[in-house]
Amino acid sequence: GEPPTFASIQPPADVNGLCAFPDSGLLFAPLEAERLGAYFIPALGPAPKWCHFVDSLTEEMEAAPAAAVYDDYKFVTAEELGSLGLSSLVGTKALRP
Repeated sequence: GEPPTFASIQPPADVNGLCAFPDSGLLFAPLEAERLGAYFIPALGPAPKWCHFVDSLTEEMEAAPAAAVYDDYKFVTAEELGSLGLSSLVGTKALRP
């Protein structure tokens, strides 16, 4: 079968490609938008030496206690809502953007 999903990125626009910076966890995605998408996934590798500050940010985020604000939420895409027959809930208090 298919391997399990390792990471999920939902950029604000359609993705035209993906480029991984060698030997790092840094990914670039050309988008159908003015700005390039830049993503860092520490599990894939360290930050490149020229942007070492990203490792520091990641370490700070790991050290900070994670808030459990969304533990009781189920995150869904518009497609998933449609397949569940729940598209009518868009714009109501039952769904949060």
